[in-house]
Amino acid sequence: RRSITRKHKYGASPMNEEIFQSCESLTFDDLLIVPGYSEVLPSQVDVRARLARCSAESNPLSFPGFMPKPITVYLPYSGQAHTRRTIDQLQKSSVVERICLLTTGGVSKLPEGCDRLIVNSLHGSRTMRMIAQNSATRYTLLIIHDTTIEFGQFALDRLLSVAELTGSGMVYSDYHDIQGGQRVSHPVIEYQVGSIRDDFNFGSVLCFETRAFKAAAASRGQDFQYAGLYSLRLGVSRLRPLTRVVEHLYGKVELDVRKSDQKQFDYVDPKNRAVQIEMEQAATEHLKQLGAWLKPRFKTPNLDEIAFVHEASVII
Repeated sequence: RRSITRKHKYGASPMNEEIFQSCESLTFDDLLIVPGYSEVLPSQVDVRARLARCSAESNPLSFPGFMPKPITVYLPYSGQAHTRRTIDQLQKSSVVERICLLTTGGVSKLPEGCDRLIVNSLHGSRTMRMIAQNSATRYTLLIIHDTTIEFGQFALDRLLSVAELTGSGMVYSDYHDIQGGQRVSHPVIEYQVGSIRDDFNFGSVLCFETRAFKAAAASRGQDFQYAGLYSLRLGVSRLRPLTRVVEHLYGKVELDVRKSDQKQFDYVDPKNRAVQIEMEQAATEHLKQLGAWLKPRFKTPNLDEIAFVHEASVII
């Protein structure tokens, strides 16, 4: 929060005076700044640009593309109508420079104004490197689930603001679950240094600082088919903080509607074995990078050395 000084050339209105007297500071959403009164008329303004002593360009100089918008967006695309609606929202945003659709093939026609990256795995290491190579803006925004996303007003601006103020490598936010047309609050949790679980819930919208994204994608390590995004997130966390925005910035339709007690054993499901092995390899690599990995030096205990009064089976 920033303190606001009550000074104006023409004074403050009674309404403004009342607002400022009632609080010491104002937040992002508290102010609407409107232009003040000016005695300068358009006919009195000279917008010519002088190129040399003897000549002047009649129109003001402009440099198209010189100041790109700060975000490139990447999202999965399979031709579904809900993705087209998300694209419509992004194209109306004042901070989105480029929209790139991640497809695994089979999609012939793309929405107008979008680029395309053909990938073999949405969350693989190769895909992360392709995104890093294609991003030229300050921030890279990933939508990681192929579902309905409804952004709130100025949601992307807010993510940018927090990223800039905190110097974060990645920012994420609370959101609403859209269930039967109703919005249900879904707050996420703060990221800690030890938050390395692969199913940590960041929501569906991740905003990365592009330099940190590129550095993490370029770091040497294993080439993952499933754990590429997970490994990249761990890599970014070694470089910059990961910051939660404690605001509901968007709504999403939850695709996995199972109860939590049904989801928690997915990691031992035989069909997820290849995924889980990669996640464990990525986590081990991260711990080695941090100097937190313990070598597996185990001893087999001799259970006959001591007479145990009680014996028990522990079942997890």
